[in-house]
Amino acid sequence: MTIPCGHVAIDANVFEHLLGPENTCGHITTLLTALTKNKASLVVDDKKRIEGEYKKRLSKRIKSGSPRESGKRPGKAADKVRETSLLKLWVMRTVPGAIPRVRVAVNHGDPLMEQIKGKLRPRRGEPSTDRIFVYVALRQGCPLISNDARDIIKKRDALLEIKGAKKGSDILTSKEAAARV
Repeated sequence: MTIPCGHVAIDANVFEHLLGPENTCGHITTLLTALTKNKASLVVDDKKRIEGEYKKRLSKRIKSGSPRESGKRPGKAADKVRETSLLKLWVMRTVPGAIPRVRVAVNHGDPLMEQIKGKLRPRRGEPSTDRIFVYVALRQGCPLISNDARDIIKKRDALLEIKGAKKGSDILTSKEAAARV
């Protein structure tokens, strides 16, 4: 995958899917391995909301290396160990060789965020982390990889047309991103 600025934003659901049945064909493993080899940096926000989302949704899986609760993914034990190691590189900052981070300051009142808020409305009782993922990608001018078909992917054309999004911004599913590596 050609990353214009060498950075990428990755939704927590992609990391969840790495160890789940959604990665049966290994496309997420291929994607993250290629990004690692290309020395991509992970784009996150300055207030650590994205990292909090990773911790909340992924910490148990990182510790156990277990697949999603929704169903076991067929595969070899060696694949699971490799995928868990890859997940640690991307999500945990304390692991040797961890993927570097690029922190983007988030301003909830600036015109870019106001436009994102108009397009992405959180469901009642759910946090608006989706907005943060989109904001950092559009502000940094890098791809956002997300498997959130219901919100982000469904609205990607409208999100990418937002005034103020930097050149190089893109929104892709993990399969689309993997096809480009």
